[in-house]
Amino acid sequence: MAIIFVLDRKVQSYMFYFNYKRKLFILLALFIFTTSCTSTNECGGSSISAQSDVTSKTIGILGGMGPHSSADFYLDVIEEYLKYENTRPSILLWNVPLNLEKEERFIENGEYKEYYLDKLIDGARHLKEGKADFVAIPCNTVHIFFDELEREVDIRFLSIIKETTKYLVKNDAKKILLLATSTTIKSKLYSTALEEAGIEVFIPDEEDQVKVDKSIVHLVNNQETINDKQAMDEIIDKFEAKGVAHLLLACTDLQIMLKQEDHQIKIYDTMKILVSATVKEAIRK
Repeated sequence: MAIIFVLDRKVQSYMFYFNYKRKLFILLALFIFTTSCTSTNECGGSSISAQSDVTSKTIGILGGMGPHSSADFYLDVIEEYLKYENTRPSILLWNVPLNLEKEERFIENGEYKEYYLDKLIDGARHLKEGKADFVAIPCNTVHIFFDELEREVDIRFLSIIKETTKYLVKNDAKKILLLATSTTIKSKLYSTALEEAGIEVFIPDEEDQVKVDKSIVHLVNNQETINDKQAMDEIIDKFEAKGVAHLLLACTDLQIMLKQEDHQIKIYDTMKILVSATVKEAIRK
């Protein structure tokens, strides 16, 4: 049985089908609790198994940055989890309540860090109180607060930076274009980790980085246009022409706009990497 509160601005009969339509959800609940369906009466259809015992860990998601990518992350975790188990996972999601103007200035200039940190700590504490076993944060930029969160809240946090670095090393990515917010770029979260792992990192110039930030702000607020995608495609094309063969989407909202089928460059999506790591952690004994 799943308790879910959703608003879809384009209500379609297939709104929950994974990877077919963009999931334009605003999560209205502070928490989403999901447990397994165990009978045809509960689920409205046949179940895979009559087993009802759930032995995996409860996943905590610290989300809302932005809401659409958090909704995608939640649904993708369930889809990935069902590749290994015959029940849906137990999930708690805290949607961080952010002021939109402060959010934009944080993305572009790194302002309001104390405000962000307070909100994140509060959300992580709610997840801990809700009995989450660990926390995943489907937002790269706020990983600048990762160490503070670990100190302030006694719960395990998965690091999207560490998981992505391990994945890129495993896949032998030697040169990579990094697309992220200015706050992420300036923090050197990725450049330090990747360069230490022997990966050469390329970033857009100052003018193009402004375009990246604007596109991300638009994505977070569901206001992206074809001009945003064209600007991003042009940036990617510049680096492809220089022989850069790999692209890292180091902002989880970029996966909404940039798809592998539209580019020759190999795209690595940090959200998908975190989805896989989250599910592995949930089922790990």
